[in-house]
Amino acid sequence: MNGEILPGWNIYASAFLSDPIISKSNDLPVGDTLRNSPRQGVSLWTTYEIQRGDYKGLGFGFGLFYVDERETQVPNNFVLPSYVRADASLFYRHENWDVQLNFKNLFETRYYELGSYTAFAGEPFSVRGTFSIRF
Repeated sequence: MNGEILPGWNIYASAFLSDPIISKSNDLPVGDTLRNSPRQGVSLWTTYEIQRGDYKGLGFGFGLFYVDERETQVPNNFVLPSYVRADASLFYRHENWDVQLNFKNLFETRYYELGSYTAFAGEPFSVRGTFSIRF
């Protein structure tokens, strides 16, 4: 879901609920949870861009992302914990160019991702800058 609350102020929200339980199988344990399948997740992101005056085009954003705990494998024997991560951005849009700084994991939340065969630590606090030109 997304929308503009006031001119320049946007909000983006998403949520999911799932029931990733193995209900019938010839090979897998019935009742176990599917690998890397959280039962719930939520994200909320908001941005504001100044609409007029000397600072027109300057904006910032903030978001929270929640991922529920999830199993690393089937049969279930190791759970990755749930987490809440906070991100932010600072940007400036001017005619045909943009510059942006993205700040990921503002509060150094310890979280884990699941790859093809292993679990690994999620990205620590990081800053990424971009510059783009529109033709």
